[in-house]
Amino acid sequence: MTTNNMPQAILFALLLAVLFIVPTLLAKARGANLWSQLGTVTKTYYWPVQGTTDPTVNESLFQTDVVVDVNMADGDTSATITHNWQLSTTALARGLPLAQIYTVSGGTAIASLRLAITNSIAVTLSKDGGTGSGGTFRVILRKPISTEIPNT
Repeated sequence: MTTNNMPQAILFALLLAVLFIVPTLLAKARGANLWSQLGTVTKTYYWPVQGTTDPTVNESLFQTDVVVDVNMADGDTSATITHNWQLSTTALARGLPLAQIYTVSGGTAIASLRLAITNSIAVTLSKDGGTGSGGTFRVILRKPISTEIPNT
């Protein structure tokens, strides 16, 4: 290694230390394994489609329910669930879609789960991160047959 490349090598070593070594040591000091807490959210839809691909507009068009299992690791904090119903501003303002959520299989801690309306085609499932908070959570979204509820 020539002396011209020495500053680059030092910067690279510092970057590695900041990105990998320091977080690992901090996690170990707290008694946690950092790498086991990071994960990739996986969604498995059961209705109106089966599999890991979000339903399209055509697949959702005449459906009133969406059923999906969301698997989150301890470090995961949000997942976007697509229903593709193209809900109107009025329907969104009236609290649609309706939602149910429950734990299919949980970790060692009780996960604090929240659902928020993201836009006309999706909702966001959020949870607090932390050791033992991961698991599989079933989300059931519902809408009335007519999303334009008349004023009464």
